[in-house]
Amino acid sequence: MNGRIAELIRSTGRRDQEMVRSVFHEPFWTIEEWMQYLNARRLRHGQAVKNLLQQGHIADWCVQSFHALYVACWIHHPVEKGTYMLQLGNLPYPQRHKIKQAVERHCASRMSSHLSGKGHSAAKGWRFLKGYDELLVQVELSSGPHLLLKAEGHALNLSGFIPHMKSWANKDKEGEGLTASPALRYFAATSPDLVERRAAENFSPHYKALVHGLGFTAKHDKKFVTARHVIKALFEQTGYIRTVGGNFFEEGVSNTRLGLALQSYCNNDRYRSLQNATNFVTPGMVTELRRLAVSLAAPRPVHHEQVFQEIRVTPNEVDASLQTFRNLATAAIPPG
Repeated sequence: MNGRIAELIRSTGRRDQEMVRSVFHEPFWTIEEWMQYLNARRLRHGQAVKNLLQQGHIADWCVQSFHALYVACWIHHPVEKGTYMLQLGNLPYPQRHKIKQAVERHCASRMSSHLSGKGHSAAKGWRFLKGYDELLVQVELSSGPHLLLKAEGHALNLSGFIPHMKSWANKDKEGEGLTASPALRYFAATSPDLVERRAAENFSPHYKALVHGLGFTAKHDKKFVTARHVIKALFEQTGYIRTVGGNFFEEGVSNTRLGLALQSYCNNDRYRSLQNATNFVTPGMVTELRRLAVSLAAPRPVHHEQVFQEIRVTPNEVDASLQTFRNLATAAIPPG
């Protein structure tokens, strides 16, 4: 995480080189090619992402600008499957509107199951992770303005429609889409300190059922109910709030403490009955809550508005990881 992926890419070990070539498209096979890409996409200085987002004219943007932002976010927090929410809240409204116009001008409008549903495809020229044919881009205004960036296994076009819908159907049933890159999935499973396996912003069926069972129904837009709201309602309606204390959620508790409390809840099967419903918290729900707990407990900045497991990042955070990546890329390789 945080730029350390450079250690793998620059490694001269045979297995490491095989992993890089199985995960990434060329030209992302050598550390020199990565540096050339970052330099060509204006990601060469200390505030590269911040400056890219502040480009003064729509004409300065192109579809490759969004590719570069995704690559930068991936360097910051690599994922097998998942979504980045790049914060735009520190930009003045005219600049955020300019980014929205750039998305509409350079990316093709398309349907989306994520958040607002106002998706745009940046598939043109997209070649980064093998198995992922499209970059989905959305400007989201909920819980503060963000730029949503997500690599999709299949473009939502004529040739990719059927496999895309098969993956969507599997996600609707099982909680996640079909594997797009077996190599990347293996990498995430064997190196979880470098790559997170799943980081999504849309619910699994089990989590969705829990949100509904807790009373977040028609009067709420369930896609925008934050994880913090769900956990508070869960603790209150199962009586677990007595274990953590009645003022637990009024203390400005960090995501790390929230995640640890949720892990403890999952390990205590005495509190599985919802007091406002006839059903119980099912094993499938607990599995998703454990996954959410791990995501919350990870040492990251506090994002109280987190919806599910999406990676919410600021330009400064990504720029710091890019600097780490550059430092590791140019450091002398120790003798083997």
